[in-house]
Amino acid sequence: RGRRYPWGFVDIENREHCDFLALESLLFTPCIYKLKCETVDVLYENYRTNKLLEVSEPDGNEELDKNPFLVLETEHVTEHKLITKREKSLLEKFETKVKEKKKLLLEQNNDFELSVLKERMEVAEETQNIQKERKDLEEEIQLWEDKMFHLSNQAKSSKRKTLNLAFGAFKKKHTRNLSNSSNL
Repeated sequence: RGRRYPWGFVDIENREHCDFLALESLLFTPCIYKLKCETVDVLYENYRTNKLLEVSEPDGNEELDKNPFLVLETEHVTEHKLITKREKSLLEKFETKVKEKKKLLLEQNNDFELSVLKERMEVAEETQNIQKERKDLEEEIQLWEDKMFHLSNQAKSSKRKTLNLAFGAFKKKHTRNLSNSSNL
């Protein structure tokens, strides 16, 4: 313990330059023992006597013959009954709060289950709609493929007719030319 100054450090526990320790022992050492004895013997005993008198005569109506230890024991029993009563009431409050919380959680769980069920039904309905649309699209694709097949068959047959017609005209023309050239 000490203090630092610009010219150095002053240590209050150094007996060479400080008489703090001597002053401390002179003031406090004889007084400490006296203070402890005074506290235990006088102050505490007076306090204890007053409290015991209050217990034996709380209203001034009770007999002075009553044993203070019996009074303390009855107070202890009374306090114990109050404590058990309070514990029971707190336990009942706790149980009611737990029941309310369980009920609330069950309601929330039921609401959640209902919402999940509703969503599942919506998903199932949406799946059915998608399957129906898919089936319709597959039927439409089949119709288009049938149309394309029919049109391609028509185009092939019309080309044959056109080719047959063209070939027949070519044949007639050349056969006439051949017959005319043989007549010459």
